[in-house]
Amino acid sequence: MTPQQVRQAINQIEGTLEPLLAGLPKTKRDQEIVERISALVGREPPWSRTIYHLVRAGHKPPSPAFGSAVLAFAYSLDGVHPLRAQATPVEVLAVGDVLPGALVLSDSRRCESPTCAVPFVPRVPWQRFCSRDCQLAAYRMRTNGGVK
Repeated sequence: MTPQQVRQAINQIEGTLEPLLAGLPKTKRDQEIVERISALVGREPPWSRTIYHLVRAGHKPPSPAFGSAVLAFAYSLDGVHPLRAQATPVEVLAVGDVLPGALVLSDSRRCESPTCAVPFVPRVPWQRFCSRDCQLAAYRMRTNGGVK
């Protein structure tokens, strides 16, 4: 995402929220928008109104986290689910039945088997190996030096 894309999203946000925030002074409007953006991504404490103003004016590039949050908020105003708005499209090879466009809500990791380095998304947080075969291979390496 470029700083210009973030500034365009800020303009879209301000235009969309204008009817709701019309009676507020500019500083209060900016603070309300920043608090809504921060709340969407669970940021505590919220970003400052100053950061918002500097990014909007083009005086400071947005941090990756702030830029992503602004885009996610802009998408949410268009009716896009917040998780989908924060998602990054990647190519995934699926073994199970994964629907196109499905959200993966977990981080990937590398298999811990010494003979494998396949990245995978664990089914449970404590999963260390991509398959039962890799788990057994690691066990064999630990217990008897790799001999079957």
